[in-house]
Amino acid sequence: MGLFSKIFKKPDPMGQPNGFFQTFTAYTPVFQSWGGEIYESELVRAAVNARAVHIGKLAVTVQGSAKPKLQTKLRAGPNEWQTWGQFLYRLSTILDAQNTAFIVPVSDDFGETSGIYPILPSRCEIMEYSGEPWLRYHFYSGKTAAVKMRDCGIMTKFQYQDDFFGETNRALHPTMDLINIQNQGISEGVKSGATFRFMARLDNFSKAEDISKEQQRFTRNNLSGEGKGGFT
Repeated sequence: MGLFSKIFKKPDPMGQPNGFFQTFTAYTPVFQSWGGEIYESELVRAAVNARAVHIGKLAVTVQGSAKPKLQTKLRAGPNEWQTWGQFLYRLSTILDAQNTAFIVPVSDDFGETSGIYPILPSRCEIMEYSGEPWLRYHFYSGKTAAVKMRDCGIMTKFQYQDDFFGETNRALHPTMDLINIQNQGISEGVKSGATFRFMARLDNFSKAEDISKEQQRFTRNNLSGEGKGGFT
């Protein structure tokens, strides 16, 4: 049994899917990952990493008296594969890169919640199933999974038009294009600066013919492959 099957449990087969969950804004409740384009920029990655590193240092406390067994497990870590530092780091990175982050429960063999896990789906849809909203996740591997919405956590940034998910990073495209152009300009500038340019000045010649002959002689002796001068 792998990580995927350990985290996601199949929904009740007796239930009936009823299509997309209806929202106030009439937007189809679908989250679409941007495939990490923003995170591929070294400047953006450095900023995201700096914030995630600090968030990963936060201390997580569990309060209340409900589900004491789960509290004991969460004090040790969010799940059996991550520490709290790793969990918070990845959650912060996903949120900054995608503006939407999902947290799903991890269940044991008896169906009891034993931890939580941050996931990065390529797509997420809110479906109505037997009168209750479910989150249906699509992953880059091609697998899909559904979890009751009330059991999941959704963190968002720049949430405006959608009732549940954050905005896309389309607003950053002009900035990313500018960064790309700037990087290309720096690269071309380095290449151009590496090219050697030489300029010589000839004095004390009164005739144009003499200057032309001296130029030809200098080029032949110093700037051609056949010459034995200091330049080749």
